[in-house]
Amino acid sequence: MSITSFKRSSLAVAVAVSLGLGLTPVASAAALPSATSGSAASRAVVAKPTITGQPASPTVVTGNAVRFSVRATGAGLTYRWEESLAGHPWATIPNAKAADLYVAAVPGRNKAHYRAIVANTGGQVYSHAAMLTVVVPRASISAQPVNVRVVSGQLATFSVKATGLSLGYRWQGKVPGKDWGYIAGATKSSYSVRAIVARNGYQFRAVINNPGGQVNSGVAGLGVDPTRADPYRANVASYLTKWGVVVRPTNTDAAAEVKTDKLGPPPLAGNRYVAAFVDVRYLGAGSTAPYVGLDVEFIGGDGRTYTDTNRLYWNNSIYSIDPLYYGATAEFATIVEVPAAAVAGGRWRIDDTTDYSNIRTTWYGLS
Repeated sequence: MSITSFKRSSLAVAVAVSLGLGLTPVASAAALPSATSGSAASRAVVAKPTITGQPASPTVVTGNAVRFSVRATGAGLTYRWEESLAGHPWATIPNAKAADLYVAAVPGRNKAHYRAIVANTGGQVYSHAAMLTVVVPRASISAQPVNVRVVSGQLATFSVKATGLSLGYRWQGKVPGKDWGYIAGATKSSYSVRAIVARNGYQFRAVINNPGGQVNSGVAGLGVDPTRADPYRANVASYLTKWGVVVRPTNTDAAAEVKTDKLGPPPLAGNRYVAAFVDVRYLGAGSTAPYVGLDVEFIGGDGRTYTDTNRLYWNNSIYSIDPLYYGATAEFATIVEVPAAAVAGGRWRIDDTTDYSNIRTTWYGLS
């Protein structure tokens, strides 16, 4: 018998005997586990990451880039970042798979929160949530509104130029002696208003708002030159080419004063004497007399022009004023004879002809 046959027979007998005795047979050597092979109990456990540096909460001026950083230790680390805009749930940021996250500081991200998720085969951990504060600078005004002077009936336009984000404009107006008030519908960088004498001396300014706050422009004034249809009231100052003038309230029937002061005969039948005092201030160089540069006329309601009557004599007419130097003042009286029917609707017209290349005209009503 060969050795191989003997080993097989001996093994068969041993199995048969063990089965007969109720014993569990021993597996062959080939089926036994190796003493050196691995098992679940013997494999090494990977620890979850440990965050060693949390992302900070920065305050950044809009338009700049912001970096959030997380630092962690552990094996086989991976990173994800999440964003929670103000009032919104957390959402994964696409392609944000590094320890550093870069975002642009824009107003829409103000008060947004950011957090990192660091993971490996042992699990994942969340960083603290960092809040981004985006600061929007206030508007910067690059061009202020300027004073505007136009003739009554024309449009006066005030403009402002500013730089900054999300700019909003509102215009305010101020009547002399009163507080500033917002102008309805004036919400652009320029504001136009129809000029009338009643608005002479009004002031305007722009109020510019953005998320960074509010800034007021400088103040610009409106000057309105009168017309025959829209004259100045008495006692309002006019500034012409080289003269400042004020016409006082008019005496529309001065016959009694003429008689009392013995200035001359009464007016012709159907006429009236119309008189007013005029205050003047010289604003030019050198010196000159009022009659040299000022023409004073009464335009009747009939459209005709009337000048100082030559039927009367008074010693304080425009021709009685000596030459004035800069800043000097004087007053004179003007008296015209006008048909009674032409007094109503009459206007005083004063032309400054000191410079014929720049003749300025002003108009006054009777009161």
